[in-house]
Amino acid sequence: MSFDRTKDKIAVTIPKIKLRLSADGLLPKSTWYDNEIYFVSVAVDAKGASQKQIEFGHAYWPAIRRFEECHMTGHGALVYGPKNPGEFVAYSILVMESDEDVRRTGARAKEALGIAGRVLDLASLLPAIKTYATALSVAKTIGEFVAGQMTKKEDDRLIKVEGVHLRDYGVPYNINRTFTHKSRWVEIHDKVLALDAPNGEAIETEAVSY
Repeated sequence: MSFDRTKDKIAVTIPKIKLRLSADGLLPKSTWYDNEIYFVSVAVDAKGASQKQIEFGHAYWPAIRRFEECHMTGHGALVYGPKNPGEFVAYSILVMESDEDVRRTGARAKEALGIAGRVLDLASLLPAIKTYATALSVAKTIGEFVAGQMTKKEDDRLIKVEGVHLRDYGVPYNINRTFTHKSRWVEIHDKVLALDAPNGEAIETEAVSY
């Protein structure tokens, strides 16, 4: 069945993540299971921007071992979708190591997005987006703001990456491509796939309106 770029839905997911080194340094082997890792993602698409809306994704792992490769169940942890983004979708993914209760990081990140809305005036900024380059710039700016808020609680940044996928350039939205990103501390993979609906095995993304 062929993909119809004008109406079919896509998703951006993280199918696997690997901790390379704790941000707290070279820890003794007895503490290798104690790393609490989470990600926060922000996505801006052509349709959502006009509605003053972004998409927020989050997942956490309360006990990930150093050098362990964690494969997500089903399609992977959701960063965006499933939905049809219009002309483009841009996103920023932030992977952090928590120094507090990792289960509270989702609520803290949503609070940071609320602050970002006021400080960055996202209600005015989002509907002014007309190109993928501007969308990517806005996603980066929001992601950087959230990172700053999360590090105030002494969480450690492991990696921050951005991506943008276009409807009308080559393979639409880079469907079925996987992108690998590495830092000293972590390795993550994000993938674009055609997907009508989430499989219920991962935390779904949330729409945040301004």
